[in-house]
Amino acid sequence: MGQEQFIALIPYISADLVTMITKEQHISDKDAIKKLYSSKLYEALENEETKVWHYSTQMLYSLFLQEEKTGTIHFFAHKYHSLYIWELNCSSLFFLQFLSCFQAHLF
Repeated sequence: MGQEQFIALIPYISADLVTMITKEQHISDKDAIKKLYSSKLYEALENEETKVWHYSTQMLYSLFLQEEKTGTIHFFAHKYHSLYIWELNCSSLFFLQFLSCFQAHLF
């Protein structure tokens, strides 16, 4: 994907994620935007190389919650048709959520 396309895509992803944060946490759009834009997740989302922008809104929200609870995020990458776990300290539930979101890409 070209840089211009990537830059154009981020506002749509962010808007969907802000909507989910607002609904799930019962907070204002303004507060949800502040939370998202100050997160490590958003920093990773802005970096095309992380491929975090491939994740579904639900998966991104899961990562957002994980960061809020633990202060860290455990990313996964699908690279060269193999699954690489960047951090191994993930719960099995989180891993199952990941697999369900990316099943089509893995098999």
